[in-house]
Amino acid sequence: MFNIGTSLYSRMVLPNDYDGMADNQLEVMSAREDLKRDMMASPDSQRAAKRNGIPQWMLFTRGGEKHTYNVICMPGDELYAGDMIEVFGSHWIVMEARADDTTHVTGVMQQCNHLFRFQSFTPEIIERWGYIDISGYSAAFNSDSQLHRSEEQLAFYLPYDGETAKLFVDKRLPSHLGNDAEGNPIMFTFKITGVNPVSESYNCGDHLLMVKAVRDLYSPDRDNIDLMLCDYIAPETVYPLPPEPGTPLITQIEGGDTIR
Repeated sequence: MFNIGTSLYSRMVLPNDYDGMADNQLEVMSAREDLKRDMMASPDSQRAAKRNGIPQWMLFTRGGEKHTYNVICMPGDELYAGDMIEVFGSHWIVMEARADDTTHVTGVMQQCNHLFRFQSFTPEIIERWGYIDISGYSAAFNSDSQLHRSEEQLAFYLPYDGETAKLFVDKRLPSHLGNDAEGNPIMFTFKITGVNPVSESYNCGDHLLMVKAVRDLYSPDRDNIDLMLCDYIAPETVYPLPPEPGTPLITQIEGGDTIR
């Protein structure tokens, strides 16, 4: 009788939202509520964090690799590979987002180390934070000399969006400034050899772009070192429009006093 009474009493005091729910659903909801309370009280939670420019309360714990953090989202919030996180005074890119969202979503973010600047077929300058990863060297075959030579090959990780989708093979991107053998300032540039928005995006909603690139030569005629742009597209010259028909014009005749 006691057990039955307790069961009836428990059913009476449960909120209406719980009625008809399976036991596992109740356990999930309870776990979410407990997790939310714990996250809000944790010193590792960051109320001022932003995801893709929008405030989102998240919890961050130190990862196992350099310059990475584990991301723990509040129950019900979203996280995708390719998302940009602003926290700790830095920009971070989400490299991995777990598919399991039973109670909450987790992932891993990498600290960005470069602000990419480029143009996509127009004079508009696009800026995207990303991560440059030194992936080693690739052996390129030279058919003229029948020799192998090593080229520095890097991997860039960027969010895949409407602008980065325009990056194409052979497009050139700058990484940093330096000097040549004569002490003249130059840009260190890379040429894209591959664009892959698929292999690092596993879940529906992931948008992580991996770009492979090799070292290229700086061209002072094509590149703008002041703006840190490769293959610079200058704004079109704007000419003044002709006056509307019927608009009075100010005229002046210069010359002698006598008109023949």
